[in-house]
Amino acid sequence: MACVVSQLVAFLPVVTLLVLVPGGNNLLVLRTAVEIGTDAARAATAGTSAGIAAWSVAVALGVGGLVAGLPGGLDTLRILGSVAMIAMGLWAMLPRHSTPAEAPPSSGFLTGLAVCVTNPRTPLTAVSLLPQFSLPEAGVLSTLALGVEWAAVAGAWNLLCLSLARGRLDGARGRTLARIGGLIVCGVGVLGLLV
Repeated sequence: MACVVSQLVAFLPVVTLLVLVPGGNNLLVLRTAVEIGTDAARAATAGTSAGIAAWSVAVALGVGGLVAGLPGGLDTLRILGSVAMIAMGLWAMLPRHSTPAEAPPSSGFLTGLAVCVTNPRTPLTAVSLLPQFSLPEAGVLSTLALGVEWAAVAGAWNLLCLSLARGRLDGARGRTLARIGGLIVCGVGVLGLLV
């Protein structure tokens, strides 16, 4: 048990830095808050965290080793992730002239889950990072614990961003904030193509 705790403590600063880098999940939560509302954005946050947990389970069960073992597997994920981030960033910068729509929070959860599961940045991170911190003697459970920590930190960050942006997500300010977020995500995607 002490080993697992020390593993989680060692992983915390790394995963914190990871979630601070803007990505598709963050952009989706922000965009959902602007277009649909805060309740749906909170549900989208839960969906993105569930997507992180799903990829962590996949890595714990051996999918990560399979992808890493394929020739060019990690590079393919990196390129797909970068292109997806550029596309999501451009999508966020498109002008919207609608007012927030009424939608059930469950739609936010499902959208968050779908975006996270299909966003190649998530599996790339899971495949390349989780095994580095996983305890060999704990195997699957160790990787699952790391995934839960990652999902919790990512969810907390998205909720904190929503809280800080409260009152600024309506009208033109919200659209401007979403466009700035889109520009940042595009930049991160371009950097991913260059490395």
